[in-house]
Amino acid sequence: MAEDFSNNPPQFDGLEDTLTQAKEYGTILKYGLDGLTLAGILIDSYSRSVKHANMEEIVDQNGIVTGIRMSDGRAEISVSGRVKSTVSAMVKAGAVLSINNENALITEVSLSAGSKEFTKVDIKAACYEGINALKPLS
Repeated sequence: MAEDFSNNPPQFDGLEDTLTQAKEYGTILKYGLDGLTLAGILIDSYSRSVKHANMEEIVDQNGIVTGIRMSDGRAEISVSGRVKSTVSAMVKAGAVLSINNENALITEVSLSAGSKEFTKVDIKAACYEGINALKPLS
């Protein structure tokens, strides 16, 4: 038989504080997303990688690399999240995504949904060294 706590609720001796305030010990690392917003989307993850599209290696007669030329720098951005109500018509391939004070060209948008699931969206975008309006941040 289930116990009736209506007149005498159980005491948790500070459990509420433990559940609402995280405690950190040892080395402190950055946790979660910080200040990222995108209209209509609850962001679950964000990643940004910087690379060069062209890389040429110079090798000597023994096949040892003695020089490298890297050009066409770019930043690739991926954002994943859950749709709050509807995804804006502005979130489509070819549109410009503004996130973290950076403008990037959206190259791919994927929507997925299922029974008893939230609608999810994955967005991929890129910034290009040679396009001033889409130049990646350092």
